[in-house]
Amino acid sequence: MLLQRLLLFAERSSQLFACGRRFHGINGLIERVWSQCVPLSQCDSQLLQTIRTAFNIKLSNEILDKFDVRYTQLVVGRGSGVQDCVAFPLYDFNKKTLLDISFGTIDVRKLYGSFGNSSDALAVSLFGWHTVASATTSKLVVTDSEFDALAVYQTTSLPVVSLPSSSFHLSDRVFEYLDRFDSVVLWSGKSGFAGSISHQLATRLSAEKCHFVRPLQDLTKVGPLEAMNKEMDMRQLVQQTQPLLYDKIVSFHQLREHLQYELLNKDHMVGTSWKRFPSLTEILKGHRRGELTVFTGPTGSGKTTFMSELSLDLCIQGVPTLWGSFEIRNVRLARTMINQLAGFSVEDQMNEYSRWAKRLELLPLYFMNFHGSQSLKSVIEAMTHAVHAYDIRHVVIDNLQFMISPELIRHDRFLYQDMVISAFRTFATSHNVHVTLVIHPRKEEDDRELSMSSIFGSAKASQEADNVLILHVMKGRGSSKRIQVIKNRFDGSLGSFFIQFDPKSLRMSRFSSQSDLSDDQGKNKQHGQKKIIDRRRISHNYQEADGQKDAGGKSSQAVAGHSLRAVTSGELAVSMTTLSKKIRKGHKGNT
Repeated sequence: MLLQRLLLFAERSSQLFACGRRFHGINGLIERVWSQCVPLSQCDSQLLQTIRTAFNIKLSNEILDKFDVRYTQLVVGRGSGVQDCVAFPLYDFNKKTLLDISFGTIDVRKLYGSFGNSSDALAVSLFGWHTVASATTSKLVVTDSEFDALAVYQTTSLPVVSLPSSSFHLSDRVFEYLDRFDSVVLWSGKSGFAGSISHQLATRLSAEKCHFVRPLQDLTKVGPLEAMNKEMDMRQLVQQTQPLLYDKIVSFHQLREHLQYELLNKDHMVGTSWKRFPSLTEILKGHRRGELTVFTGPTGSGKTTFMSELSLDLCIQGVPTLWGSFEIRNVRLARTMINQLAGFSVEDQMNEYSRWAKRLELLPLYFMNFHGSQSLKSVIEAMTHAVHAYDIRHVVIDNLQFMISPELIRHDRFLYQDMVISAFRTFATSHNVHVTLVIHPRKEEDDRELSMSSIFGSAKASQEADNVLILHVMKGRGSSKRIQVIKNRFDGSLGSFFIQFDPKSLRMSRFSSQSDLSDDQGKNKQHGQKKIIDRRRISHNYQEADGQKDAGGKSSQAVAGHSLRAVTSGELAVSMTTLSKKIRKGHKGNT
């Protein structure tokens, strides 16, 4: 009998493996085993009822015959004896060649894998292939078990195939056949699809084609067979599918080209360089969109003044900036900026006010019309409007504690601050905008230097931030201060540099004094920063610099005998008064 012949062959070849592992034998073995199997619909009624009860199926004989499901007896494990099995054929697409057989044991009520003559054949052997060839619909359902496939076909009449549970890779031929359908719907049972098959379908086929059915009943995944037994509307379930690819989840396949672009264009990915603070550029590699920066420092140390010049530096280079100044009124902030732009105290030379106010007005600089505590919702709405209306790329929030109102907090202050920081982090990522948060530090001892733990509510702030900067006051060194970068998610570079506060121009960049000019210009050349801005913008925004007057009332242009050349990175940050003195000094003899 068949069982005896199988056992004898297994002993000779030592190629029969237990529990569903593939049987690698001669090509004719599969056909020989299959020829001894009996169509399931032709079994006696008692055996057929046993099978239906074991697998909890309510399938008609017509469906069983269409998919050529059969019955046989096999030895599933060594020493386990003979077991009644249900056999499923895995034909090629045209039903010309039987490539493999998958089976399930009735006694243990379990579907096992398949045994075949090659792994390549297994990769293209899908149960139901032979029924799909004559399909006239544009939708194909893919399941992860044979009985689930039968249930789908009986209830919906849609073409259906079952993926092999032991295959982790599908061949190109499978994708060629699947690509013929306009829609491929995945519907798995509780076990889910094996290995990376879902991933293969998502990446190899177009996103518009792949969908999946995920009916939830009592928060439990329901497969096709269970849905049929529970008399659920399976046609409606197949129609109400969800896209396999979700816009919030991506695979490396979708990142591949973007990664290649970044690797080939490293210089373009570093961000906008600071011209007034080249040392900061050297550490952070530039100002990048989509990041969150946390900036802290002692009270009264000049955090707002530094951020004013830092944002002004970027604004001059064409980075649209939105200021949210909740501690200092916008008029006072604008006063700081106009002095930093001019390089001298404009209030001491009010005859220069109109000229420098016009230049400041030409910059893509905007201010939130808030002061004091505000609700997070109002601030986010203002930021969102500014991004869409003015293409804002940099938002400065100064400062977080002043924005948060104690009256608006209905629970723990730290929890509320964490929520606010998370909201700004989300905003920066979703709108591709750089958000800078100025946060007051905890109260520390006077002789203790600030650190990461000094940030008020430091855990969430330092965790969410891409960059963390601290402003240190250098005691005993006059107006000298130090900027320390203690976190840099871009490339991990850390460091610090000194800045000098000029009380007249309110600048903190080292370009503010004549003695530092040559040193900083040398640093700019090292960084390749010979020009700060497009000459077309300079000619429009700064053309009046040629007409700046000297102390004797004559213009510097007339005194020098020639027009000013294009402004370089170092010279732009120098006050226009200093620039005029330099020209007069160089042409003293001519004067």
